[in-house]
Amino acid sequence: MKFHFPKKQKVEKFGKDREAATFSPDHDWRVLLIAFSLLLVSALVIHSYIFYRISHADLFQNSSTDSGAVSGIDKKKLQSALDYFATKAQKEEIIIAHPPAIEDPSK
Repeated sequence: MKFHFPKKQKVEKFGKDREAATFSPDHDWRVLLIAFSLLLVSALVIHSYIFYRISHADLFQNSSTDSGAVSGIDKKKLQSALDYFATKAQKEEIIIAHPPAIEDPSK
């Protein structure tokens, strides 16, 4: 199926007679095709590079040569969180063992 596009038309640019713009569908399609092709090729290159880095485990390796373990956890905050959840668990067990003596109003 062959598409028939009309010939170039002169259109006034912003209402000025001194410069007339020409519009060509062939030129527009060519620009779109080139832009799409460039985006496609760049996406393929980027994704193949990421795939290569992941498959060779380069992306997830630590580049630090220091063999000592570094702790990023504040021990005081961790202990306070553990204490909080321990007391919460104790309160929950007390409530489960001794439920309140309030009657259910729906009955």
